Amino acid sequence: MRAELILKASALALTLGLCPMAASAQNLMGVRTIEPGDSNVTKIVKLGKDKSMVIELDRPAADIVITNPAIADATVQTAKRIIFRGIESGQTNAFIFDRDGNPLLNLEISVG
Repeated sequence: MRAELILKASALALTLGLCPMAASAQNLMGVRTIEPGDSNVTKIVKLGKDKSMVIELDRPAADIVITNPAIADATVQTAKRIIFRGIESGQTNAFIFDRDGNPLLNLEISVG
């Protein structure tokens, strides 16, 4: 009876995430989070309103996400060349990924 109670308590602890093993399961699932400005591929840039900058990448990009396209937008010239343009004053960021989903660049963009 006592062994059954311990087994049930252990199962409940795992379900609720109270054991270190449960927390590490997220890593085993391949979950990762990329926070703005929190990676080794982060670059802080300033753009003037209605001004552009050219980004040349070492590897081809497959996916570009701009958090607030009302502040800045991007035009893909080639898989390795992207042009960013400041639209309105403010801040946004852009994430650029390769075809395997690996981050190539995280731009922290300030337009003003």
